[in-house]
Amino acid sequence: MNLTSVMTHEAEVAKIKSRRAWLSAMTVLLACAMMFIMQLVCSFAIAFLFPDVQGEVLTAVIEMVCYVIYLTVPFGIAAIIFKTCLKSYDSYKPKYVTPKKPVLYILGAVGIGYIVNVTVNLLFGWLINLFDMPTVEAPQTTAGIILLYISTAVFPAVLEEWAFRGVILKNLLPYGRKGAILISSLLFGIMHVDPARVIFATAFGLLLGICYEYTRSIKIPMIIHFINNAIAVTSSLSLDNDVMIIVMDVVVYSFMGFGVAALIYYIRNGIQHKKISLNRPLHIGYKLTSGRYLLKTLLNPGVIPLALLYLFIFAAQFFASYE
Repeated sequence: MNLTSVMTHEAEVAKIKSRRAWLSAMTVLLACAMMFIMQLVCSFAIAFLFPDVQGEVLTAVIEMVCYVIYLTVPFGIAAIIFKTCLKSYDSYKPKYVTPKKPVLYILGAVGIGYIVNVTVNLLFGWLINLFDMPTVEAPQTTAGIILLYISTAVFPAVLEEWAFRGVILKNLLPYGRKGAILISSLLFGIMHVDPARVIFATAFGLLLGICYEYTRSIKIPMIIHFINNAIAVTSSLSLDNDVMIIVMDVVVYSFMGFGVAALIYYIRNGIQHKKISLNRPLHIGYKLTSGRYLLKTLLNPGVIPLALLYLFIFAAQFFASYE
């Protein structure tokens, strides 16, 4: 095979992989659009089928069932598409990396999340305060509190990590690490709709994406996600108890200390055999830079229904806060 034939073959392979990257981005965005559609359908179905539903336990169970449906169905379909139609020709299965000091790794990641939260509030607090979103009343019964932890800490940690790291990030990684982590994190943030949560969720999604990419284990982001949400739920339930408020403040600041320690330790020593860097070469032979990744996403037809649905849901919640 002469040099011209080799160059032609490589150009054709690059074109196929570029098209595959574009189709992957479209699949991801359409899955997110489907998630928003199913969320709206579930909301209307609840209002129609259970107009006079009473009791915090029954309400929580119905909302949990709807949450499972509108999150698992679209991303389950996307996972099937990736596994069958968009399966990469190249092998891209890095080995699982066990972090040194895994407890410090997990606690440090949670602490970094709180550091990010404080930073976001300092930078964007003026923007967040412009929106007064309705708050959810805390449950009063033991069963209601248990269901609150399940619906707010357990289910999101498992299902959202599976969807956004296990489906989206995993299948976009072969086309560029930076772009894949950025896109999956943005979509993860947008899913939360509320501006006060979108900014933090996007930043927290970046952290979870990096944790997944370097360990190649969905379990660690799930644990980090669960701890973060569980502490948030406990804090929300402790607003009327001065002692618990002090205890939760100590817990949060302790985690932030772990975050600083983890940053210093892992930047100096690496996670295992890899330093913290997103510039390592890819095995797949085709790479999308962050700019090209964003361009392919913005010029993707799947972004249109996603953007319209997001604006509709956001506007509905925004105007509901003034009723």
